[in-house]
Amino acid sequence: MLLLVAFLLLVALPAHAFVVGFGHRHAATPGAVDTALLKRGAVWLLSAVLAIGVTQALQV
Repeated sequence: MLLLVAFLLLVALPAHAFVVGFGHRHAATPGAVDTALLKRGAVWLLSAVLAIGVTQALQV
């Protein structure tokens, strides 16, 4: 399970951000924060934390 989480954090999350997060389809104002990218990143990180928590709970 830790290999899966490591893969998600080190490979899948950056690849997802690069493919989906950097290709803006709308004209954003310079200096604006990409909230959609932040939301996707937060969901990815939350799912990784939940996966670790479930794994730890099941091992006890």
